[in-house]
Amino acid sequence: MGDNSMFTRGGIFIRNPRLRFVSDDGESSGGGDEGDKGGAGGETGFPANTPVKDMTPEQQAAYHLHQSRKHEGRVKAFGDWTPEKIAKLEKDNADLRTKTQSAEQNALDAAKEEGRSEIRAILAAERVKNALATALNGRIPDANALLELDRSRFIKDDAADTDAIAAWVQEHSTEASSGAQKKGGPDLGQGKRGQNQPAKGVGAGADLFAGTRKSKKTES
Repeated sequence: MGDNSMFTRGGIFIRNPRLRFVSDDGESSGGGDEGDKGGAGGETGFPANTPVKDMTPEQQAAYHLHQSRKHEGRVKAFGDWTPEKIAKLEKDNADLRTKTQSAEQNALDAAKEEGRSEIRAILAAERVKNALATALNGRIPDANALLELDRSRFIKDDAADTDAIAAWVQEHSTEASSGAQKKGGPDLGQGKRGQNQPAKGVGAGADLFAGTRKSKKTES
């Protein structure tokens, strides 16, 4: 077998594997690439499969010139496209898709965003309500101020602004006295009445009837 780059194993021709090492300067210790097919100083001007260090100065110059032309060819394949131009092209394409998408899709996206905003507003209002109730615990708020209160002013980043709530409570409420007010809120007229209030119910009717009969007997 003339080509010592081939050997047989079990009757099958196998190419002799070659190890190639790359030096720190990026040069292959294997010399010219097999694809270069330079021969002994052929078309490329340097021998193929020869370490660069074993080439003559003229062959080394030809080798480096050949590699430079290969890289130059790869760069030319991209034309004048730079990373900045490619990024701008991608942005322009995204803008174009946004402009040309159907009106139905635009309406659907807007409805989704509106629904999400509404849910966030409801949750934020509930957080403010709970925070305000906690801050008013054990205090009596000013009724007029409480009725006129715009709770949305206490919403901050979809959450309750506890600092603003605490400041409002401090300004528009007083501590509940232990004797006159039960813990939990102001008296809205649902507690005990004064002693001078007229009696009501079945017992009160019986007393009134008995008093009427007594008055009639006295007159007779």
